[in-house]
Amino acid sequence: MNLQDLRDWYDDLELRSKLEDNQLIVVIGLLGVILFSLILVTCQMTGGGGGAASNQVKLVYFDIIN
Repeated sequence: MNLQDLRDWYDDLELRSKLEDNQLIVVIGLLGVILFSLILVTCQMTGGGGGAASNQVKLVYFDIIN
């Protein structure tokens, strides 16, 4: 597949015209993805959820007998 074949395939999809016709939906979708990403990063940085920074402590005891 060469570059011209890729361009022809892209033109057949008419993706650019579909995105230009639905700009409001594209912008709302991108804002949703950005907001979700920011929330996810913030939760992970502040210790939200059950991780190493949470209040849950797991105690493990083991003994090695020779």
